[in-house]
Amino acid sequence: MSSPFDLPLSSYDAGAFLRTGIDLLGLARQPEVGARWNEASALEGMSVGAVAAHGLGIFEQILMDVERPEPATPRLLGIVEYTRAARLDKREDLQSEGHRLLIRGAEDRASAGHDAICEQAAGWLEMLKWNLPAMDPAKHVILPRMPPMAGPLAMMIANRTVELIVHMDDLAVSVGLPTPVITPAAGAMALTVLVSVARRMNTDLEVIRVMARAERAKPDGARAI
Repeated sequence: MSSPFDLPLSSYDAGAFLRTGIDLLGLARQPEVGARWNEASALEGMSVGAVAAHGLGIFEQILMDVERPEPATPRLLGIVEYTRAARLDKREDLQSEGHRLLIRGAEDRASAGHDAICEQAAGWLEMLKWNLPAMDPAKHVILPRMPPMAGPLAMMIANRTVELIVHMDDLAVSVGLPTPVITPAAGAMALTVLVSVARRMNTDLEVIRVMARAERAKPDGARAI
C-alpha cells in the first residue's frame, strides 16, 4: 500500500520516459562508448558495455512486464517500497549475491557487442513508442521485486525513468561525454520517486536542510538510493 511518504504520480508522462530512452540510446551509440566497451566504467565492478547493456535492457523488461496478464489480486506497494530495494547502504552490499547477479547478467548481455546491443535496444524502444502511450497508467503490472509485487504502470515507469537517467549519467561519465539534458517532465517523474524515498530513508528535516540550509545538512541527508 502507498505510504504518506509517496508523492502523487500526477507527474506521469509516458512521452518523457520515451524521450529519455531515445537520449540514452543515442548516447550508447556514440563511438566513444563502442571504443571503450570492455573498459572499466565509473561503476565499480562493471565495464562500460555492462552499464550500457543494463540501462538499455530496461526497455525489454518493461515490455515483458506490461505483456503479463494483470494480476487478479495484486499485492500492491508504493514508490518507497518499490524503489528502496535498490539502495546499497554500505560498501559490503556491493558483494551481495543480488548485486553480483546483476553485474554478471549485465556483463553477459554486453558480450554480444556494442552494435548488437544498440540495435536490439532500438527494436525494443520502437515497440514501446507504439504501445506505452496508449496504456492506462492505472493498470496493475507485476513489478520485478522479490517477493513478487504489483503496482500501477505509472509507478513502474516513474521508477524506470530514474534508472534511465541515472544510468545515462553513469555511461556519459564513464566515457567522458556530457550527459544529455534531462527533459523537465522526465526530471519531475524521477524527482517524485527520489524525494519520496529520501523522506522515508532520512527525515523530512534532513531533506529540507539539504535544499534550504546546506550548512546544517548531513552529507547524505537527501540520499535515496
